[in-house]
Amino acid sequence: MIALLRGQLVDKSPTHVLIENSGIGLDVFIPLSTFEKLGECNEKVTLLTYLHVREDALTLYGFATAEER
Repeated sequence: MIALLRGQLVDKSPTHVLIENSGIGLDVFIPLSTFEKLGECNEKVTLLTYLHVREDALTLYGFATAEER
């Protein structure tokens, strides 16, 4: 399970962010409440995560706080 993600914020929109960590870019879905708490692009960010596993997809969700997760 991926529980936490820390890296550089490359791109953001109200529904997802792109975070670069050790040369790997991760597309993470986020709620609007997390989007409002994020800084600007190229800043370091930390997100608590939830990995949703289905037969046909792996979807990573990111949250600013444990309460949101």
